[in-house]
Amino acid sequence: LSNPFVYDDQSQIVKNPDIDSLGAALGYFRQPTAFNHAFATQPGSFYRPLFWLSLMIDNKISGRSPEFFHATNLLIHALNGILIFLIFRRWFTGLLPLIAGLAWLSLPIHTEVVAWISGRAMSLATLFVLLDVFCVLKYAERRSWKYLPLMTLASCGAVLSHEAGIVGPLLAILTVLWRSEPGLRWRSTMRVIVAV
Repeated sequence: LSNPFVYDDQSQIVKNPDIDSLGAALGYFRQPTAFNHAFATQPGSFYRPLFWLSLMIDNKISGRSPEFFHATNLLIHALNGILIFLIFRRWFTGLLPLIAGLAWLSLPIHTEVVAWISGRAMSLATLFVLLDVFCVLKYAERRSWKYLPLMTLASCGAVLSHEAGIVGPLLAILTVLWRSEPGLRWRSTMRVIVAV
């Protein structure tokens, strides 16, 4: 929590006036963001409006306090670990779900999520992808329509957080194919495809 703003945090948070107001942050929904000077050799842009909106919310609450931004990243990371545990608990028994959740939380590959704030985009997309899979599992178990709009929101959230969020709908479709009862598999799959 005591880490300062580092790396891309400088251009994306500290020197970014667009996270000062809701109107400016919502502008990220209309157009992609160009790579900053760190990517000068690679022209292009990325589209992550929920990531920018989350930065704006943190900024409004904390006034650019890096501790608060880091706390939000840690919260998202912890939620991902909990979702991994809940998903694995539906597939496996014993200690494996707990080990999977703890492994997720402690793997060194996830250090970017807690080391610098701008790593949040991937963690946020992961949160929505895991929510998507969790909702599909619940839908396959209960056949309740209430999970379909939740899948739609989770799929949209994943794609609007990071480009890698595109795997959310694909994982949702594979999950429903795998977890549905054979007699209901195709009907359930079609509903999930429409939802995601």
